[in-house]
Amino acid sequence: MTLYRVVLLLLATAPPAKDIFLKLPRLELKPLPDIAIRDIMAAHALETGLSIGTAQLAALQQRCGGNPMLAKRVIQKEFLGLEDTAPDHTQWVDGTPYLIAGLMVFGMVRVIGIGLNSTSLYLIGGVLTVLVGILRLIFYSLPKKSTRLG
Repeated sequence: MTLYRVVLLLLATAPPAKDIFLKLPRLELKPLPDIAIRDIMAAHALETGLSIGTAQLAALQQRCGGNPMLAKRVIQKEFLGLEDTAPDHTQWVDGTPYLIAGLMVFGMVRVIGIGLNSTSLYLIGGVLTVLVGILRLIFYSLPKKSTRLG
């Protein structure tokens, strides 16, 4: 039995949402063990010509959280002498849908205006609904922040 070691390159683009797609669950990879991260960091430090002791390597290893790309990035920052001012992996929630939902409440003013036979409420609700639609278009057309690590 012969085993072949083959390098496989996978490329993809963001497809337009016009075909049939399967919604597969997101695969979460477990972080690499500490020893593997330290090996990657030591190898990258050797590539860059940086001499790092084991104590300093252990301190730097804490900043990457088991991610090999962040491990290389930490070594690169140490090589360049950059300070680590902010964490590389932050988790945040996009509040834009909640803001839009809150603004859509103004559209209900129009419905209330119809129910009460109030022309002024109907007009104000219509203007506010159009403004919410414009704000929605503006918010969703803003450039997205890159989520790329490394």
